[in-house]
Amino acid sequence: AAAVLFLIGFPRVRTALTKANVRSARSSVITLYNQARNRAVREGRSMTLHFSSTRAWTTGSPRRAAGTATCGCDTVGTIQYLGSAYGVTITATPDTFRIDPRGLGVQPSTSGTVIKLAKLGYQDSVLIYGYGRVSK
Repeated sequence: AAAVLFLIGFPRVRTALTKANVRSARSSVITLYNQARNRAVREGRSMTLHFSSTRAWTTGSPRRAAGTATCGCDTVGTIQYLGSAYGVTITATPDTFRIDPRGLGVQPSTSGTVIKLAKLGYQDSVLIYGYGRVSK
């Protein structure tokens, strides 16, 4: 009887966990954006959010740390390994979002950046508009 209950309940539990992981990854992306925006204003320099298929990170420019990096920027904060932390894949269009020292987005497109997070058929997204509004 317990095995039957387990077989009936397992798909629902797995679906709930999948949705929770995707939502947690979405929250991490929003937090990363807010931190980058606050840091741009506080430090008076541009910040750029970068997205790959499994991770997200922020760079600041002009470079503040000593060294010979060719990009002229610093990686600031921690790299968010969303793929390993939540099992999601990330698709961002475009794959970067630049924030100027006033905290405003500097994008070639006025439609903003769409970040899609997916896992096992479940998908959620974040839309960051150039003027700073975030929509889930």
